[in-house]
Amino acid sequence: MQPIVIEAAINGATPTALSPHVPRTIPEIAADACACLATGAAIVHNHNDESIVQARHASAPYAEAWQRILERHPTALLYPTMGSGGPHTSIQ
Repeated sequence: MQPIVIEAAINGATPTALSPHVPRTIPEIAADACACLATGAAIVHNHNDESIVQARHASAPYAEAWQRILERHPTALLYPTMGSGGPHTSIQ
């Protein structure tokens, strides 16, 4: 049997107007991430509620959600979005 790594990308740029089930708030993000980790995901990727094309994203919403996640899953691998798609935005 081949090992696999499951990455759960839990929200992206999907607004709640398109899907009422997409996690957008800190409690929703934490709950969904924990559910994914509890069912076998190895990595969770999420966005906060800022536009995906913004060059800089606030760190506080990530830190608050991740603190809640790490309290339940201390070895979880988590990573945020990286605003690099907007006009005049570079990876640097």
